[in-house]
Amino acid sequence: MDTEESSVELLIARAMALTDVDDDARAGQVAALHTVGDERVCAKALELVAGESARERILGADILGQLGSPAARPFLEQTLATLLDLCAREQAPEVLSAVVVAFGHLADERALPCVLGFVGHEDPGLRQSVAFALPSLIDEGKPADGRGIEALAALTDDPDDDVRDWATFGLGSQLQADTPQVRDALSDRLEDENPDVAGEALVGLARRADPRAGDAVRHRLIDQDADMFVLEAAAELREPDLLPLLRVLEVTGWERDGPESRLLQDALDQYDPS
Repeated sequence: MDTEESSVELLIARAMALTDVDDDARAGQVAALHTVGDERVCAKALELVAGESARERILGADILGQLGSPAARPFLEQTLATLLDLCAREQAPEVLSAVVVAFGHLADERALPCVLGFVGHEDPGLRQSVAFALPSLIDEGKPADGRGIEALAALTDDPDDDVRDWATFGLGSQLQADTPQVRDALSDRLEDENPDVAGEALVGLARRADPRAGDAVRHRLIDQDADMFVLEAAAELREPDLLPLLRVLEVTGWERDGPESRLLQDALDQYDPS
């Protein structure tokens, strides 16, 4: 075994030794494999995808999803075919979740039908992965991708907070689609019990200049109940009557010494760039 091959083996062994897939150290090993990004890494990843343990298959999918740079995926066809095959025969939700996330990174619309098949899956982690992946698989120029937008809109009403959050962010900020269905799905989340979900919905509506966003921002500013989402939405709307309310926040020192202080100035700059 040459030195280069042994280094790939070592990176894989280290990643396999870390059982938590969200571990930063594991992510570092996988990122290093992405950086190497050659035939050796691809071959090892394909072996892992065919492995007997779920941990092997998860690691294989994690490697294949971002092998090479986003601008050049040298193993795209082989990777896509392998992951689609795994998607069709895999039963473990945690493996399917890794596969769906990989599809999101690959951003190839040919994976859309497979991902759509898990919109209603009982596992919330898998549904969260679906919400993450869908925006990058939807070609908004194709009518057929209305299926993807419809699925994402449905996931904004998911019982799981993280699923709703990813779906609302994807629908509101990652996609440009502006239809009554999209706007109503976002509006339905304005009073969500999770403040991040409600905030993402507010920003999404503001990007579409929906009057419901203006009303919500206005009420929040009057009540001095501003947060990063309110300020981002105000910056998107640029409605003249919001400027005095933003000035009140400025005068009263909203987050003056906090990490979000720049957000207020950014919002004000949209009204008076001078």
